[in-house]
Amino acid sequence: MEFTPELIKEYHRQPKKRHVYYEASVERYRDLDIHFNGKYPTKLIEERRPSESAEIREYRKKLFKPITKGTTNSVYNSFLKIYRSDEWSLKFDATKVPTLIVDEETPVNYLSANMPFYGSISFWAFNMALKKMLYDPNAWVLTMPLNKEKLDNEYYTPVPMIIHSDNVLDYELNEWVLVRSEERSIYKSQGITLSGAVYLVITKNEIIRYEERNGRESFVETEVFVHGLGRLPAHMIGGIIGKL
Repeated sequence: MEFTPELIKEYHRQPKKRHVYYEASVERYRDLDIHFNGKYPTKLIEERRPSESAEIREYRKKLFKPITKGTTNSVYNSFLKIYRSDEWSLKFDATKVPTLIVDEETPVNYLSANMPFYGSISFWAFNMALKKMLYDPNAWVLTMPLNKEKLDNEYYTPVPMIIHSDNVLDYELNEWVLVRSEERSIYKSQGITLSGAVYLVITKNEIIRYEERNGRESFVETEVFVHGLGRLPAHMIGGIIGKL
């Protein structure tokens, strides 16, 4: 597929222009989010019952308590026992690391102790990814370097980030994925500071950033990062398949 600012505008303006599993994925995410994070179940509580007065509906809203959150947290804490176990470890194949890389910069050291924000990939997996996997199995993980502009003698510092299923708009497995970023573009129009939507297109060789500008739902390509991996630096986080 050829991505252009005009195509991004179509995804922005047309809520139905999504991948075929979008609505089911988001519904599953929002339903489970209620139980795992105690989110207020708007659809369930605020829908008016037959012959129900406004006063009764308001009373039900005030009574809401996230009673299932404790149970789901118990499930999550049970999984954390794996990480805390003395038998948990990661193994790396040292034969696949080029000899030119000094020990301090090897994947073993980076992923075990020097990953920005999290320290190690294990800490990220169990403290960030695992819980999200339980309540949003259709989310994606995008790995991007913090230093997209680096010196020739520097290495990239890749960090994984989770994109929830409501922001994964479309994809072709192993080829590309289009996501809506949580970031906002800041720009000025007629002397007024405005904010707009930001979209990322991730392909096997590059990550393209599109930002909304001019206050007319028009988009411009603002950045192209060529990662050159030959494969997607993104994948579905995964979980148990309920039904196909």
